[in-house]
Amino acid sequence: MKIKPQFGSRTRISHGGGRCAGRSTVTDMLARRGGFGWLGNLSAAESNRFWSEYSSFLAGLPVIGMACVIDRAGYVARGYLEKFAKDRWLLCRSAFDIVVERAVKIALRRGRRLKVRFESDVSYNTTVKGYFRTLKLEGLAFDQGRSDKYNPLKQEDFARILYDIEHKPKANPLMQIADSYVYAISRQRYDRHFDLYRHLRDAKRIANFALPQDWISEMGIKYYCFDPKPDTKRPG
Repeated sequence: MKIKPQFGSRTRISHGGGRCAGRSTVTDMLARRGGFGWLGNLSAAESNRFWSEYSSFLAGLPVIGMACVIDRAGYVARGYLEKFAKDRWLLCRSAFDIVVERAVKIALRRGRRLKVRFESDVSYNTTVKGYFRTLKLEGLAFDQGRSDKYNPLKQEDFARILYDIEHKPKANPLMQIADSYVYAISRQRYDRHFDLYRHLRDAKRIANFALPQDWISEMGIKYYCFDPKPDTKRPG
């Protein structure tokens, strides 16, 4: 298998007679559909080799996997969907703020500034950029009493560390890499033995294993609206 990230263009993955470049995601690989339909023609040994090499490629990248994962069923069961029906973007903004704040905290401790990139969708590009501007100008909107335990950042911290945001098409290699990381982090909550996650975990590419233990409560993966015993469904 060959994986060639052509930055600024496309990511190309090939194996024998199969090749895919462009708008493919890890779910296409798992389902063996679209540009990855050829995976269904591989032998068990070849399929194992493909996933081993793809996992090694992702685990070898100099990144930290971060996410805010929200269980849809748990969100609905808690009545939030009905409660916030008039503000359907509230959940999206909460997830955005949580992930960006945790990334900003890491940047602060490492003396870096932060540029945010997200997958483009014409229906929400302007909305997401609005979240970014609000963080820089006003800071977090979470209830102070409930969020104190997470040591929330102040508005001036966001203004100093955040410097730009831009959207990228789904075919962008950074977006495809991020898609694989987010899927693995989400899937792990429903499937403790998901191999891709375990590769990233063992390589210390997941925030909860890449960061010092005393940072995890403030900068680790955020799982929201999950019951103590997660069910067996998978993120789609």
